Amino acid sequence: MHQRLPSILTILLLFVACLTNAEQIFPSSSSANLLGTDATFLPIDEAYQLEASTEAGQLSLDWQIAPGYYLYQHRFELLDHDWQPIEAKPDFPAGKQIYDEYYERELTVYYEQVTFDLPLPPSARTLFVESQGCADAGLCYPPRTQKITIDPDTGIAFITDVDSVAMAAEPPPVGSPATSLYLILLFALLGGIILNLMPCVFPVLSIKALSLTSHHLSPHGRHLHGLAYTLGVVLSFIAIAGLLIALRQTGEAVGWGFQLQSPVFVGLLAYLFILMGLSFSGLFTLGTGLMNLGHATTTGHSLQSSFMTGLLATVVASPCTAPFMGTALGFALVQPVWIALSVFMFLGLGMALPLLLLSWWPWLGTRLPRPGPWMVTFKEFLAFPLYLSGAWLLWVLGRQAGSDTVIAMVTGIVLILFALWLLKLRKTPFTRLIALTAVIIA
Repeated sequence: MHQRLPSILTILLLFVACLTNAEQIFPSSSSANLLGTDATFLPIDEAYQLEASTEAGQLSLDWQIAPGYYLYQHRFELLDHDWQPIEAKPDFPAGKQIYDEYYERELTVYYEQVTFDLPLPPSARTLFVESQGCADAGLCYPPRTQKITIDPDTGIAFITDVDSVAMAAEPPPVGSPATSLYLILLFALLGGIILNLMPCVFPVLSIKALSLTSHHLSPHGRHLHGLAYTLGVVLSFIAIAGLLIALRQTGEAVGWGFQLQSPVFVGLLAYLFILMGLSFSGLFTLGTGLMNLGHATTTGHSLQSSFMTGLLATVVASPCTAPFMGTALGFALVQPVWIALSVFMFLGLGMALPLLLLSWWPWLGTRLPRPGPWMVTFKEFLAFPLYLSGAWLLWVLGRQAGSDTVIAMVTGIVLILFALWLLKLRKTPFTRLIALTAVIIA
């Protein structure tokens, strides 16, 4: 098994190279850049330009929207200086009805230009306006908050973006029910816990939990493995948060799952889920270096394997969003750096918590059925959520890069399976050469 792993990893690496050049192989598939960095996407402040004015107790908000971009009506909200929603709502002008694939329902959006007029609250000097928009090409910007400062003498309104520096100087009140940091951290913890039940995560962690309880480790060893796994999850969440913060500081519009804006990442993740499903079905084994990290951890007493299992769990969790996560992430991405990192850390803690508890209180494992043949059946059953996750990712890829790219990837998975079959049938230099050739053709 260990001898087979380098060949499989070589195949996967060659597949990355093939996927990167997919546009050259299928030039008609789509004009989208497979690296997800289409130069036509504008910075958010260029895509949506807001002007505010006041007259006779009325506040007028006028957006100039770049061609190919639109604003959501339902994402508009005006907040007072205490970050509380203002009761007065504008008379929304007629917009365009579209079916939004992200919200999965009919929504009203605005193209080119839109003006909202609403009563100006008495003595209002500082207001915050929230909005969100997308590009027709597929990129959705994260919610944007802008600060409106009204000169009391002239009535002139000045607009500034609320970034992390501004939030640090003038943060929302912690005691507010809508923005309580403690409540948000609780939401993040709960969201991380529920993330374990998502179809893209549950199969992997179930096998890990069963393998942890089916081997005889000392209490100290179980504790160390639980802590190593938790460290892997939490550090990977913090790394994602750091990357998000860095990209947002450069003007990029990103959020949780931002990797899914890259067709390359979506394609690789789809292949990972499908190959994991085939492995769970017993058609082949990916080896201890990838999917059997949990088994290798308990048999080889490798803390590094437990740590890497945490990293893998975070990677496969990226397409999933659990309840409570949206509120926590939306809050985190407009906060100072330390708050954003704290929210992501609690997300990671929540995701790692079940296995951490199992490693420290093994009596919880007694609630699980005894190891036996049923584990094989259960493992095979868990392949089907992985297949569904892979199918959904292929659908996402089709929306991003066109159906021809999906056909190319499906052909690629068939060729990779052919290569794996060859390696399983007879592992010789000749069969390895044929297998690698098949993947290159893919």
